[in-house]
Amino acid sequence: MFGNYFSITLRRLFRNKLHTSINLVGLFIGFTIGIMVLLAVYGQFSYDRDHVNRKRIFMAYQFFNKPAGEETGNVFGYPAAPTFKAEVPAIEKATRFMYGSNSVLYNDKEVDVSTMMVDEDFLKMFTYTIVRGNKVSPLQSLTDVVITEGTAKKIFGKEDPIGKSIRSSYGGKEKEMTVVAVLKDFANNTSIRFDALTRIENNAGYASDKNKWDNQHHSVFIQNAEKHTHGFNAADLSLGPYRNAVIINSMLGRDYYPVDGNTAFQHFGMTD
Repeated sequence: MFGNYFSITLRRLFRNKLHTSINLVGLFIGFTIGIMVLLAVYGQFSYDRDHVNRKRIFMAYQFFNKPAGEETGNVFGYPAAPTFKAEVPAIEKATRFMYGSNSVLYNDKEVDVSTMMVDEDFLKMFTYTIVRGNKVSPLQSLTDVVITEGTAKKIFGKEDPIGKSIRSSYGGKEKEMTVVAVLKDFANNTSIRFDALTRIENNAGYASDKNKWDNQHHSVFIQNAEKHTHGFNAADLSLGPYRNAVIINSMLGRDYYPVDGNTAFQHFGMTD
């Protein structure tokens, strides 16, 4: 029976070759587009999955209620991250993340290297594998610099980079730094990218601006201490009640629930 059905189907397909070709081409294009969309979605959801603490990492935001409406921003002054960590019990670690420079000098050779300036907690929060050098506290000293494997090859070739000195200008102030660790090159599906890391205190304007909240120029990431409580200021910083209040007020068209205009934390957005 099934053999007959199959034979009849084949005869009809070959009898209408033009329509059959159009249908097959359309089917092929549809499947191809579907597969590409699925791969694109999978790629987006695969971002930052290598970070062990991704569910506990948040990016700090500022929310302001102004006459023109709510405004948000994710840049802060130097005092923000240390203050958050010192004064908020739910915060276990905090790091600033700021652009430093785009080149380094080694033996009078200039190499394009994107350096980001961070705090010592950075490599304790985010999961980057140290393949060589100081694996315990690689950013403990202000003269420490951490580079990736690709950057090490670009600067030093086949030489051992550990202990080597390089020079770079951070905000117009050139400093001599020592390579103390090398990180394994990270995957393409990583949103936080860099060639080298050094301490943010090395920036030229740090000494004069370290206590200025209004001079804002960098992002702040925090990691909570996995304390889970309920309420508007929940210690896990998820701010579910805050979001619910904003949504309900928006639906009602009036402030049924009072909402603080200067809430400082929002989820970083890493995928599960």
